[in-house]
This record gives sequence, C-alpha cells and structure tokens, in this order.
Amino acid sequence: KTEKTTREPDENVKTLDSIFLDFTTKYQSPENIKPPDIEYEKSTLLASIKKIENDLFEAAETYDLTLTCLDSKVPGFDFFTIYEWLHFAIVHTKRHTHQLKSIYEHIKKQ
Repeated sequence: KTEKTTREPDENVKTLDSIFLDFTTKYQSPENIKPPDIEYEKSTLLASIKKIENDLFEAAETYDLTLTCLDSKVPGFDFFTIYEWLHFAIVHTKRHTHQLKSIYEHIKKQ
C-alpha cells in the first residue's frame, strides 16, 4: 500500500548512511530477526540473495520511487518511500558485507 509523498523522497538517506555505514558502532539484532543456528546450504543462500537482488532491480525500474510505503516501518523512522527502502537495502547489505569481510580477515589470521 502506498500514497503520494508529502516530503522529500530521499529525506532519510543521510540518516540511514550515518547509521549503517558507521562501522565503528555495534548493534544487537532483536531476537525475532536473528537467523536460526542451523547448517545452511550455500547454493540455497546464493539463490535467495540473487532473487532479492533481482526483485530490488525490478522495483527500481518499475515503481514510482517517490511514493511512501504504508505497510511497514523501521523503528525510529516514519514510513519510508520506495526510494528509501531501496537505499535501506543497499546500506544494510554494505554493513553486513563489511562484517563478513572483517570476520573472514580475522579467521584468516588465525
């Protein structure tokens, strides 16, 4: 569900960058979004990531990015525009990629 946006459609981008791209600050994930501690199949995860990537590209090409999404909120923010949701996905992915690289480098040193 969306509606016409009454503010700048990228209003939250700088705040998202300051939160997610500050690699010196550590956050604890809420329990309800932590993945289960199970064995994962690499090919299944890669296929899932590829589907998400394709869905994001499709959304960027298909939708009016200035519309405000009304179905979900990120804690501490009001409703995001489609543009802000796409940006959220990018900076969130960058943060996790940085974490994975750091873990890899730590393991490689041992």
